[in-house]
Amino acid sequence: FAGDTLKSSWSLYPVKPTIKVNNGLTVVGGGGWGGIKNTYSVPSGSIIESYMNQTTQGDSGIGTYNGVYFEERTADSPPNWGIEKSNNGSVVSGQYGGSSMVNHSYLISGIYISGSQSLVINYSNVQVTATYTLNPSNLVIISFTGTSIYQWIRVRDYPPNDIMPSISFGKISTPHYVLIHF
Repeated sequence: FAGDTLKSSWSLYPVKPTIKVNNGLTVVGGGGWGGIKNTYSVPSGSIIESYMNQTTQGDSGIGTYNGVYFEERTADSPPNWGIEKSNNGSVVSGQYGGSSMVNHSYLISGIYISGSQSLVINYSNVQVTATYTLNPSNLVIISFTGTSIYQWIRVRDYPPNDIMPSISFGKISTPHYVLIHF
């Protein structure tokens, strides 16, 4: 979210939050599920990721318009995480777990696979899982209440066979040096 304007591929939807772009995106919830929707359609078999900080108590996150929301839920007692089924931007049902904190930056990874979703924090801690049927749907940033700051959002392919690609090099041989005197 570089600069000070939102790209034209984003639009506000139903309960319109207040947004501000200033080398990051600040979203202030409007008291009902709403957010900003992108024209990009996220396919099943993807990972939706964002680096965000919920600066005031509330519910916000990332996901898809007709799929699931991966949420930080600091308005709950105790504060937790959720994966909620979404239909035309509205919440239908949800699964909750883990522990979150207001005013703490997280790298959120939402595993977007039909029949097997997970919300992972900082690449290592699975907070909650769900099993909803999913189809491709528009990428969204959502908010119910509270204020959240998003540095970035991205969608990437889920690794084949649940194994991240890796690279390795053969044995490193001892380097040979030549000293030249002038």
